Amino acid sequence: MTLSGLACRTRARFNLKAWVSAAGSGAVLASLILHPVSSYAQSGLAGDPLKAGAPRVRPVCSVARVGAAPAPEQRQRARDLMEQGQQAAILGDSPAALRALRDASVLDPTDPDLAYQLGRAYETAKDARNAIAEYCRFLSLAPTSPDAGEVVEKVRTLAPPRPEQIIDLTLAIFRSGVAAYQRGQFASADSAFTRAIEADSDWADAYYNRARVRIARGDREAARADFARYLALVPDAADRRQVAREMGDLGPEELSPLLALAYGVVMPGGGQFYAHRPIRGVLTFAVVAAASVVAAKTRTVGSASTGVRTERPYLIAGILTATGVGVVSAVNAALYVLSTQDAPVRVGLSFVPGSNTFVARASVPSGW
Repeated sequence: MTLSGLACRTRARFNLKAWVSAAGSGAVLASLILHPVSSYAQSGLAGDPLKAGAPRVRPVCSVARVGAAPAPEQRQRARDLMEQGQQAAILGDSPAALRALRDASVLDPTDPDLAYQLGRAYETAKDARNAIAEYCRFLSLAPTSPDAGEVVEKVRTLAPPRPEQIIDLTLAIFRSGVAAYQRGQFASADSAFTRAIEADSDWADAYYNRARVRIARGDREAARADFARYLALVPDAADRRQVAREMGDLGPEELSPLLALAYGVVMPGGGQFYAHRPIRGVLTFAVVAAASVVAAKTRTVGSASTGVRTERPYLIAGILTATGVGVVSAVNAALYVLSTQDAPVRVGLSFVPGSNTFVARASVPSGW
């Protein structure tokens, strides 16, 4: 078993001025697209701590607090001692192996591989209590390790037979997700909470925390689903109103045809990006940029006797193409956004005179 195993594994000439202008427009467009997502993610992080999670049964292994990492020289010394202990174990000198590994663990208590090796040394020495303590420390340091299952079985074998106790590995995974979130490692946090949910599909706090993580990652739909599951599991939660309000904020985004048109006019392809059609947006921007480059292209005509002059033969065509493509794209984006909105319900009401009275008739669209 190694530390790496624990860590789980045309050629074309362009007018320079036009090209720089196009590139600058691209940067502005990118910021226009990304700004709403990033600002929303930041707002989701501010003042939104995760739930700590609590075991619902008494575990054999408690989750150890990991202290600060040792100095580089201490860590290197601990690794040297661990190698000495491994060599002593291979030679059958169990006391020397145990002594070296114990000293190494004092120097670097944050190394899961060292905790595992020390646990094995205690197990070989028939010291079940200390072996369990080191194996549990390994589970706290590396709860998502592929070897965690094997270590759990070791603890179950070494621990006294108490059926009401379990290895609370799921809680360790849960709290590793909290720590990853606090470090800004949102992908790792998402993975940890997902694993906790797979182990216990009714763990409300895991759904709540994963919703917070997914807000930070910009995945609004998935976050809303996790909040909904949280409220279903804890209908009388103290933060129910706050969560319900956030679910409303995370609901389907209401797009505006006027904004789509405005974005498309200000920035080629901006309306398509606003309408969540990035391929059309990129194509629009590329065509407009290419047309602008063509419009700016110059050539020299005339001779020394008649005079030399510089002209832009494709200026009108390039400008018309760029403008036309940009406007058509903006209008198309606005129409697309309009088409995705619910059509207004039209109700017809008419009065038909009868012999002695009026008959009122109401009509609604079919399928409504």
